[in-house]
Amino acid sequence: MTLAAALLRTARQWIKNGAVLAAPAAAGVLDTGATAGRLACAFGCLSAVASGTYPPPTTPPTPTATGATRSSGCVPSPPVDLPPRVAVLAGTGLMAAGLLTAWLTIGAAFLATVAGYVVLTVAYTLWLKRVPVVELAAVAAAYILRAAAGGVAADVPLSR
Repeated sequence: MTLAAALLRTARQWIKNGAVLAAPAAAGVLDTGATAGRLACAFGCLSAVASGTYPPPTTPPTPTATGATRSSGCVPSPPVDLPPRVAVLAGTGLMAAGLLTAWLTIGAAFLATVAGYVVLTVAYTLWLKRVPVVELAAVAAAYILRAAAGGVAADVPLSR
């Protein structure tokens, strides 16, 4: 499988980044062209860093004793044949591209929000997902950061 195909397998993570629309939608500012462009950029930045922090699996889910897969009943996809170094380089490159784009296109406040998201998701991938209750808080915080990123990108006050 090619690197591009491996990255496209992480596209299921991208739908979560639709949360960037929450704050601007609540503020009623989705109808301006400038805001739409900034939100599209925000979505792209979050999708890039999400693809970097959620690397594609290198093996399909393991079948259980009954033959069912451990994933939510989905048919396992073929393994991704990426050497570990290529996967790490691709992930690091995507995170760097997302962070740089966040800074250059939207600004420092958006960069800080996306950087916080990166730190949280890397910590989740490496450690937090193994800690009960903390895992739940980390997943919730990731959604909050996505929504906050949309507010920052659209220049919408998140609280008064």
